[in-house]
Amino acid sequence: MISDHYHPPWTSRQGAEPVCLGRDRRHLAGDGGSPTGDGRHLPDDPDPPPGIIAQAAATAAIMMPGRFALGLGSGENLNEHVFGSHWPPAPVRIEMLEEAVEVIRLLWKGGMQDYYGAFYTLENAQVFSLPEDLPPIYIASEGPISASMAARVGDGFINPGSNAEKNLIIFRDSGGRR
Repeated sequence: MISDHYHPPWTSRQGAEPVCLGRDRRHLAGDGGSPTGDGRHLPDDPDPPPGIIAQAAATAAIMMPGRFALGLGSGENLNEHVFGSHWPPAPVRIEMLEEAVEVIRLLWKGGMQDYYGAFYTLENAQVFSLPEDLPPIYIASEGPISASMAARVGDGFINPGSNAEKNLIIFRDSGGRR
């Protein structure tokens, strides 16, 4: 799993922060992206909207069949402050993430799709190249609210933080599997 932050998170000793969706033929690859983008479909957007993430993840899954998992989270203020973007509070970002997963799964059904949600809009959107087997979506969580949400909308759970055991219990008690 590879982080997607513009700045190296947590320590400057890390030096560089890559953006990567794959490595080689033997390893499962994933991205810990945050779909909290503002809807601008720009290639350099630090947090692209869910339609772009759906397309990128579908492409990676085609290129690495059975070896790609999409990791999503509500994000950290490591990218946005660099570009002067607004940073919503955690409860709002968690709602955005839940809706983003809904948008991604809708696009992965195929065909032309419209969606009008609280945070995202799609009009005549379609991901034309879909893999035979859709990748799992793992949800990153640092707290109980997002751990419960991960069980509802995700296929798995990522928790790199200090509350991993507590959040894993919440995830499993909420119906989460992986």
